[in-house]
Amino acid sequence: MALNLAAKRAAISNPMHKTRTLLVANKVQQNRKFCLSLLDNDPEKNYEFVVKRMIDNRATLEKEVLESGVLEGKPELEIVDDEHRVYPVDPKVKTLRSEPLYQFRDSRSILWEGPKQGLYLTKSIIVDYDLPASIKGLRGRYEVPIQDAMLRNAIVHAKLTDNQLECVPEDIWIGNLVASILRLTDTLGRWMPELWKRGGAEGVRTRVRWTREGKLIEAFGKFGRVVTCEQPLAPIISDSREILATESRRFESFYPASPTVDLHRVYDYSDSYEISTGFSSGYKNPAMHTQFVAPFHRRFPNSPWSDTPILFARALFAAFSGALSRALTRSSDLPVVTQAIATDGRLFHFLVFQLNSLDLDSTDTGVRNMVWWLPDQALYERCNYGDSQPVNYNPEVFQTIIAMLSNGA
Repeated sequence: MALNLAAKRAAISNPMHKTRTLLVANKVQQNRKFCLSLLDNDPEKNYEFVVKRMIDNRATLEKEVLESGVLEGKPELEIVDDEHRVYPVDPKVKTLRSEPLYQFRDSRSILWEGPKQGLYLTKSIIVDYDLPASIKGLRGRYEVPIQDAMLRNAIVHAKLTDNQLECVPEDIWIGNLVASILRLTDTLGRWMPELWKRGGAEGVRTRVRWTREGKLIEAFGKFGRVVTCEQPLAPIISDSREILATESRRFESFYPASPTVDLHRVYDYSDSYEISTGFSSGYKNPAMHTQFVAPFHRRFPNSPWSDTPILFARALFAAFSGALSRALTRSSDLPVVTQAIATDGRLFHFLVFQLNSLDLDSTDTGVRNMVWWLPDQALYERCNYGDSQPVNYNPEVFQTIIAMLSNGA
């Protein structure tokens, strides 16, 4: 029997299960052969069951099924196990809506389709799998004295320091490592005084809604540590001709799955809500500069957030929600630029997001938002009690972090 979404997500939250690969790998081949045999016997009769089972096992784009032609003209499917899902209902709301609100919730939502799903929902395109030239030019310009030795010690302190010589929980040591990195970069303030004027916070809660292809979507929750500044970052691309040229870019298809298949659905919501940037009106640094996205929450200690595609989607939503909430509440002139650094403590992924338009509904018309994405930058190969020091430490990763944080200074 195939695992349904509810059972799979419950299993993922169980510490006994290490990754989603262990949950699905032993079912994929068996499920694939079974689905194809049903289509061979009676494709029209078994279509809905087969596609639901494909979505349930995250095999949404099986080549053989798509080439069989039985999916032609069929509608998108939203979710597999609706009858098993329990939606919390607000007692203050007397009636439920017929159309749901699709929520991306900080530490609970996982976009299994990764980059293409996150890009579609935020109406964004990847400009380059690298950082913008303006940020790359900042690499190596400034250095913290003995920065590599200090960062090696910070890695050891974060990951190995424990009074019982046991493995430090992942969410704790990653949070400690990020905090140490930020303290190291603060010492650059003697050359860049603007760094000392910035603020920092953890647990900043954002909330913003938008409509995508007629569906109401909300990004809600806390994404990680935030570095803030007084004014938004300067646009990466300000030439209107380059921005208008993005209108011709097309998005990848999810068919037969719906792009909102992994989002939480809420039926007891109100039309009136308060957009939250995470900061009060009197805060002196109300603009988001860089968000550090990592599994700080102990709620799901063995969740698959270390997978690069899933980290990309979380980093993209963090940067997008910060930019969109700023544009809607502060009447900021577009474009609005925000940054995100996603990490599992060893691999660092760098993202720069530029919000070009508030017209997010239509897929066929309007300019696209822009993303620069530099993934899979290993700070070190491994670090454990046997090594006592990070093995194959890569100093270029910290130089990239410095370049990201010094942007705008």
